[in-house]
Amino acid sequence: MAENRHKSYTCMIIDDESAARKALSFYMASYPQLVLCGQAFNAVEGLKLVEQLKPDIIFLNVTMPYMTGLEMLDHFSTQDHYIILTSALETSTVLDKRVNDFLLVPLSKSRFSKAIKRLEMNI
Repeated sequence: MAENRHKSYTCMIIDDESAARKALSFYMASYPQLVLCGQAFNAVEGLKLVEQLKPDIIFLNVTMPYMTGLEMLDHFSTQDHYIILTSALETSTVLDKRVNDFLLVPLSKSRFSKAIKRLEMNI
């Protein structure tokens, strides 16, 4: 587990809300092991970027135009990615076995930190 602290993880943010993307980027900047490799504004664009960039971690919003985050999960193998779902919806409405963690929007730094600790223990 100690070696995970020195490993870096490529991350992608897929969210149609600019405030959420900015908050995630801001919190990520506090963790040198998290490397933001791309951002997408909807799931359709996100699918293309995921295939192209193959990120280790995907921060994925539930509610987006054209395709929801949960519908997007049907299009690729979640075993290849650590999925952290983000949403303003209640947790119980978006639980999915393909998702590794959940962040309620608006984001809090303490909850983001817990998600990263959990990620490092499980990846």
